[in-house]
Amino acid sequence: MGYAQPQYGPPKQSAGIGQMLRKMILIILFLTGSLLMLIARIVLIYKSGETDWVRAGSLLRALGALTFAVPAVVWALGSKRTTDMQNLGLLVLAAFLIAYMI
Repeated sequence: MGYAQPQYGPPKQSAGIGQMLRKMILIILFLTGSLLMLIARIVLIYKSGETDWVRAGSLLRALGALTFAVPAVVWALGSKRTTDMQNLGLLVLAAFLIAYMI
């Protein structure tokens, strides 16, 4: 009585260092953009009476939104492993962030 051996496909290739670095860079850009928008919100709340601080807060908000939106678009358009709904979600997120920036 012999048992049939399960059929295994070819061994999976591990993710290359380049692919891991690309994902890491996108995640770091997401986090940096979030942090810039948070700092901008704090500056705009606590220094709303001073013109220079309001300008600095607006600049930080715009930089944070762009730093967050650009990788979202890149990830949506460049990733082969995301579904259509995930791509749509990333593009809608980028659109909201650009609207927030304006």
